[in-house]
Amino acid sequence: MTKFRKLLEPFGDKRPEMLVTEWSKNFDRVAVEDMAFDPRRAAVVAACLIAYVDSGVDWTFYYHAWDQVAYFKDFRPIFRRPEIMYHHWNEAPHRFGLFGVEGRVRPQYFAYQFLGRLGDRRVEATSSEKGVRVLAGIRGDVPAVMVVNGGPEASVDRIVKVTFAGLTPGRRRLVVRRVDRELAWSERELEVVPVERREVDVGEGFACGVYAPADSVSLVTLEDMK
Repeated sequence: MTKFRKLLEPFGDKRPEMLVTEWSKNFDRVAVEDMAFDPRRAAVVAACLIAYVDSGVDWTFYYHAWDQVAYFKDFRPIFRRPEIMYHHWNEAPHRFGLFGVEGRVRPQYFAYQFLGRLGDRRVEATSSEKGVRVLAGIRGDVPAVMVVNGGPEASVDRIVKVTFAGLTPGRRRLVVRRVDRELAWSERELEVVPVERREVDVGEGFACGVYAPADSVSLVTLEDMK
């Protein structure tokens, strides 16, 4: 379950919270393992997360964290038609999970990881392109921007100009991580391999170009040089 924001304004004695339960991708007409690693899933999940933040949702429950096996004998006593569970979790699993049955990470896991690395304070961010969604935050004095090229609609490859403002001038390390069709991450460390990592000297404003392939999620950070 993901909490998006604390209650800041009273509603009478207590403002009600908004909770979205069991959201995920749609059902597929076919089920093969390769489809579980389509980066479009990460792009759609990240686009939805940004929409949830913008709409003021307090909590969401992504269905689900980990795929499981349906053991026919266990379901037989409690289900009228246990063969349904047998089929949907053994023969044709939907692979909704952030992780597979054997623990292999799926692309959408990193959409959540990137969200968490934006920090606990949101900063204003806008996109001039309809097909590109952005969400920015700051953790300590490290600003970060999540760039989503994709969502429910079709997307195309883009070069995105990311512009920072209000920075403390000095040395920084620009790091760009991206979830795309290259699937460039460490299964053991659960870390996306940076596509760019370099030292920069920033002023109060700083801009850089970032390649955003269709159906990709990128995280751009200006890290400390410590």
